[in-house]
This record gives sequence, structure tokens and C-alpha cells, in this order.
Amino acid sequence: MSTHNATVTATPTPAPQAKAKRTKKSWNVNLTGATGESLRVVAKKKGDGTAVTFAVRTIKAGKKKTNERGLTEPHPTLETALAKQKQLVAAAQKMGWTIRETKQGFERKPDAFTALPAPTKANKK
Repeated sequence: MSTHNATVTATPTPAPQAKAKRTKKSWNVNLTGATGESLRVVAKKKGDGTAVTFAVRTIKAGKKKTNERGLTEPHPTLETALAKQKQLVAAAQKMGWTIRETKQGFERKPDAFTALPAPTKANKK
């Protein structure tokens, strides 16, 4: 058995660089129907600078959900796609769809008591 003392040189680890902020690539508007179905109108930015709008309708059939995609339309710029998205949402609202309200953040439970409670007495056996 040989004893060999090897010198180990530690290489300094580079300092972590801040992550680049991600740019937003899609804009969604969620709408709901009276029977539990939902409609999502999407404006999506593509890599070449153009954009596309489309709609996805989700239908519930028992426990199963089916998605149908339609109204796909290409646009030369993102601004025109967002304008078309607003038109589609307005038309959907006229047809009876309602914009789904999103709950954001933490919702605190209501207080269980309003005055200091007395301690629970121990049961004697």
C-alpha cells in the first residue's frame, strides 16, 4: 500500500451571473360559458417578429375534457395581434362568454376567535 500525497488545486468557481429577464411571448384571456366550458383567446409572439392569434375551446364531458383549437390567424406585428385579440374577446362577451376572474396571492383564513381564549382543562381519569 503506497501513501501518495497529491496536491489538489482548487479552481475558483465563477460568480453566478444574474439571469436575463424573460420576455413575455403570449397573452391569454380566459372566458367561461354557462355550462362549464371555457374559451381561451391567445395572442402569441413568434421568433421572427410576427404574431398569431387563436382560440382554444375546452369542453367538459363528464371527467374528460376535450380541447378544440380554431380561429388561427397570422399577423405581421404583435400590436395587430393584440388588437385582434381584443376584438375576439369583445365578440365572445357579446355572445355570452364571461371573463374569468383570477384569484391571485394568499388568502388568509378568517380569525377563529376575537378574544383571548381560556386554556383547555385537562380531563381527570
